[in-house]
Amino acid sequence: MEKIFHCVFKPHSGALIEIPQDGNPKGELQERVQSAGKGIPQYRIVKEEGPPHQKTFTVDVLIGNERHGTGEGRTKREAETNAALVALREFNPK
Repeated sequence: MEKIFHCVFKPHSGALIEIPQDGNPKGELQERVQSAGKGIPQYRIVKEEGPPHQKTFTVDVLIGNERHGTGEGRTKREAETNAALVALREFNPK
């Protein structure tokens, strides 16, 4: 079984992103960005839609001046968290 895993899945494991165990993707992104010397991620609301009791927020996460993720959510925090999850998949420190 282990041999099958190494042949089939191991070559693709580099493409996988480890989701933070503590459920804090914003904190995980901040740690990765800071350890790469890229400052602190900034979150920018780019769109609010819907009536006050049913808003949907769209948020970009910026690292430096570059957008690394966009997320949507029913709250600003949820949208920021979703943007951080996208950025965790895309952020590749150089």
